[in-house]
Amino acid sequence: MKISASAACIPPRRQGQRRRFTLIEIMIVLAIIGLIAGMIGPQVINRLKKAKWQAANTQVKLLSNAFKDYYMDMDNYPKRPEDLIQNPGGDTRWDGPYLDPAKIPLDPWNEAYHFEITPKGFKITSYGQDRTPGGDSWDADISYDSATGATADTIK
Repeated sequence: MKISASAACIPPRRQGQRRRFTLIEIMIVLAIIGLIAGMIGPQVINRLKKAKWQAANTQVKLLSNAFKDYYMDMDNYPKRPEDLIQNPGGDTRWDGPYLDPAKIPLDPWNEAYHFEITPKGFKITSYGQDRTPGGDSWDADISYDSATGATADTIK
């Protein structure tokens, strides 16, 4: 029986002994996993950013509807957001709470929404991911202005 040179280098397996992965095989598998993560990771992160931005946009619209409902009952806008939850001064026209659950939500970045009562209505703003006024792209403010009826939604 003739044994090739390559077969001579491989020790025979003993009964019950399992074949193990070589270092090269493990490195190839890790490289493939790294490539897949590198391609998919940024897409997942962008989807999470977009989901938070859309959640903030939706919450701003819901809060603006609560302000409008309050206005319909009280003939003025609330002086502070807490008036949407608790009757300010025992007024009998108050038909709240105007939010369900009866709590002022935080934006998706765990920051309070900013409420401003203006001479022509109100403005509700979330400062977005960067938590500072202004910004662009994912750092843009999300807001609703009752005077113009405009919602800032520049992210697509």
